[in-house]
Amino acid sequence: MASTLKREPLAYAVHRTFEPFDSGVRSFPRHYLLYASAGAFHLTIGGRDWLLPPQRAAWIRSHVDMRVVAKMTVTNASVLFQPDALPPQSEDCLVFQVPLLAREMILYAMRWGPERDADDAEADRFFLSLASVCQEQLREPMPYWLPRPQSDMVGQAVASRPAASIFED
Repeated sequence: MASTLKREPLAYAVHRTFEPFDSGVRSFPRHYLLYASAGAFHLTIGGRDWLLPPQRAAWIRSHVDMRVVAKMTVTNASVLFQPDALPPQSEDCLVFQVPLLAREMILYAMRWGPERDADDAEADRFFLSLASVCQEQLREPMPYWLPRPQSDMVGQAVASRPAASIFED
């Protein structure tokens, strides 16, 4: 009896609302387009930190250790791509401004979750188009990383400031 391996889809979307959380350090076997459609993620990779409100997204290379924190309710609308489906990326993480087209494409992609049919050619074409739009933005990534406090006192002050307050100034 021949065994048939289930083919993995080229890409799929993840859509979920989270209460405040800390993912701990984890990695994924796929490239990760991390996007918060509401709220904000705090992303840490290596020695860098980024704040990802709905105006920004992160393209994270597969197998890269990352930590994601949300200090308030956040809606995740992210896409995971097979590593061999796209050109190689040299950087572990690139953060970019999300143009309106990419935002709408990401939200539309939420119809194709992890259990989607791997043979759905329409979904594959859509995800490759979304990747192309994002890759165009990645040609000129923005230096959005956050500086890290250099003293314990400043670190404690930054940590005690509510996440929501950064949007009030």
